[in-house]
Amino acid sequence: MTNYKVVRGGAQPPVNHKSYPAEQTSNTVEKSFDDLLEYLCNSDETVRHYAFGELPARLNHELAHFTLGKLSSNSCPSTSKSVFQLTNGAEAPVSISVDFHDWPQALHKGFPVEKRNEVKAIFRTWKSLFYFLYHSDGQGTQDKYIDTICEIDKVVPELRTSGVHAVWTLAAWYYLSIKWPQLDQWRLDKFLYLARKLLESTIRNHESAFVNELLMNFYAYSENKALGLHIIDVFLEASIRSPPINSVKFHDLLTGLFFKIIGADKQERFHRRVKQWIIDPIVQGKVKSESILSSIPMILQTISQWKSSADLNALHRHMLHEYQQILGNITLEL
Repeated sequence: MTNYKVVRGGAQPPVNHKSYPAEQTSNTVEKSFDDLLEYLCNSDETVRHYAFGELPARLNHELAHFTLGKLSSNSCPSTSKSVFQLTNGAEAPVSISVDFHDWPQALHKGFPVEKRNEVKAIFRTWKSLFYFLYHSDGQGTQDKYIDTICEIDKVVPELRTSGVHAVWTLAAWYYLSIKWPQLDQWRLDKFLYLARKLLESTIRNHESAFVNELLMNFYAYSENKALGLHIIDVFLEASIRSPPINSVKFHDLLTGLFFKIIGADKQERFHRRVKQWIIDPIVQGKVKSESILSSIPMILQTISQWKSSADLNALHRHMLHEYQQILGNITLEL
């Protein structure tokens, strides 16, 4: 039977597990954090559980020394896309790509060594967390772990710095994208729930421009089509959870992400899914959130502007016309 000894700061690792080395107080914090990430991937469930319990405090200590700074964005005139930079005081800003196809090579595009290592540490953390979740069994336990991970900023204050948080969220979606095709049928529900909670966290913690650009790159992965449909299914629910997101952000995400996905992908199934899971519930009066309903005039105005563009494909134009008619009737009834 495994023995535990309760001490200030939490339980110590199981003393009779040979693959778990004893804590060495002479180790540096950096080494200890790397060890902790290895423990998250340990074959023994007890070791993994211990490491997960220790992660918030260790992660907060690690991030306190990071120099990633704040995330800022500007619109590129030639592409109309947002360009993101990490700025830290008087240091020269560093551009960061949210295109998954650029990673991990993106780290070598002008990143100073220190910032490069910090980004690598965040990506290593998420890689270990995916392994941890992959081997976690029992729906109640899995959901509890996922809830904790997706709300970890509540107990890790250092994660609230916009630059660190942006890289943290980027790493999460990156690993969800590249690991999704490798999942077996018995683990799909677990990672669908992770996608749902990750979406909630993402739209609440980040500016619309970052969310749109990040998720547009997520949808660009051809392997993510099924998972992408699930994101559409849960978007409205994620938006109206207490407290609901404000009307401007709902407008920006619906038009800047989902409406554009349909136009870019040119697939009818995305159009049907957006209508079924986002538009229809609003039309049918199932959404009572004032902030969501008050976004409708802004959405209609954007649709009118887009319809005047000659660049629309046939499906995109048809979709916009249909949404305009449906949402226009709601506005008349309000």
